[in-house]
Amino acid sequence: MHAIYEFGDTTKLGVPDQKPLNMQDIFDKAAAKKNTQMPFEWAAFDEIVKAGLASEVRAASEKEKPTTLNTKEFNRIYTFLSLRERFQQINSQKRGDAEY
Repeated sequence: MHAIYEFGDTTKLGVPDQKPLNMQDIFDKAAAKKNTQMPFEWAAFDEIVKAGLASEVRAASEKEKPTTLNTKEFNRIYTFLSLRERFQQINSQKRGDAEY
């Protein structure tokens, strides 16, 4: 979800409720930024589909993996999930956990 939020232009003014995205483009941009070949697991996208936030990714070609994102619902849920994750990180740091 972080990669979609960061590279999918989902928060710009005038974004339609249903926005077509090329997940391969998002994957490539996230890989370049993180300097890794695998910035996220493709299988994790299934959870986004199951939640009704996007359609299944179709493999149109090597460079195109289109999906349609429900931007309104995605942005609403992403805000809460990122806030929850941040609280978990803060609590973990307070406990001295090595994970975060």
